[in-house]
Amino acid sequence: MSDALWQIELDAAPDTLALFEAALEPFCVSLSSHELTESLWRLQAVCIEPPGRAAAAVAVAIAAAAAGVAAPEVRIGRLETRDWVREGLLSLPVISVAGFYVRGSHLPPPRTPETIDLLVDAGLAFGTGHHPTTWGCLYAIDRITRQRRFTNALDMGCGSGVLALALAAKELRPVTAADNDPIAVRTTRDNARINGLSPLIRTLVAGSFDHRGLRGRGPYDLIVANILAKPLCGLAPGLVSSLTADGVVVLSGLLARSEREVLAAYRAQGLRLAWRIARQGWHTLVLRRSSPLRRTGAESP
Repeated sequence: MSDALWQIELDAAPDTLALFEAALEPFCVSLSSHELTESLWRLQAVCIEPPGRAAAAVAVAIAAAAAGVAAPEVRIGRLETRDWVREGLLSLPVISVAGFYVRGSHLPPPRTPETIDLLVDAGLAFGTGHHPTTWGCLYAIDRITRQRRFTNALDMGCGSGVLALALAAKELRPVTAADNDPIAVRTTRDNARINGLSPLIRTLVAGSFDHRGLRGRGPYDLIVANILAKPLCGLAPGLVSSLTADGVVVLSGLLARSEREVLAAYRAQGLRLAWRIARQGWHTLVLRRSSPLRRTGAESP
């Protein structure tokens, strides 16, 4: 595997993004989008291997045909090792959801003191808080922490650490943040320091629950994993074995069409769906161990 990253990029109308995201998901490890104009958004898929140009173009063309629109131009290029997210930082707005206020250093703090202010500048690690899946996780974190206290939480696949920071700031209890990317772990550690949360954030370079240190800090009463559908399915046995008897799991990073596959993997391990959040074609799932379903309807905040 090369150290270089590759990117697939296209511009499309906002109501077609979910279809194009689904088309590019098999090629990439991260998907993000941002607004260019009211009627045009830019979709970027980051890959760890050079994507096949023809295969990507065909996948996009099929999605365009399904949407009844012309296929957009597919641009593929190599990403140099630089702060490629930071280059677009000044265009990123505040993310305000469920009492959390995620902002870059170029933006002012919130005016209300009860709001949890999280300062997260973009960098080499994935995750600035602007993707619908991060929004869904923050919403879920707020809701479940209103229902009970958690004493040992895990952010699995932490990226820049947004969710770990939110958990630590909300619960004021230690949170473990793990990622298989050392840059992400270092970024999370830096963001914890910037936000005054270093004493509460414990970081690990770990990509699975086979990691000795990750298992040693368990079992966890809350596990949040915001990654793509296939890795979520692969993590299911180890994740559930690291969960307390009354633990709660928040899964995100999956398109609506992938929900059935992900739920099947976790139901096979004894978890049940409590409720879900649907936003812009992406789903966030809240699961509990062997408990009656409290809510089965979708929420679309």
